[in-house]
Amino acid sequence: MERNLAVQGIELRVVFHIETSEEGYKGKMDSPDQNAYGLPLSSVEFKKTELIIKHNDLSIAYKGTLADGNNIKGTFTQNGQSFEMNLKKKEE
Repeated sequence: MERNLAVQGIELRVVFHIETSEEGYKGKMDSPDQNAYGLPLSSVEFKKTELIIKHNDLSIAYKGTLADGNNIKGTFTQNGQSFEMNLKKKEE
């Protein structure tokens, strides 16, 4: 899932790579505009229609609700600042 995040007038691309595992969900995050790739996520939960992603070391949290099969509407939070961020499923 990829989306641009507008922070202080600058748009940064954020990509979440989420997959299922025997333990549930796991994933990594990319921020291509900051040349950061493969950052392991601390946790990924998907219950009913709600997606919750956390990266504890970067103080990042994302919480969204599945709007349809390919779109999630939610909020990205980092260091206490929240931004609307809607995700769209992208085929690899």
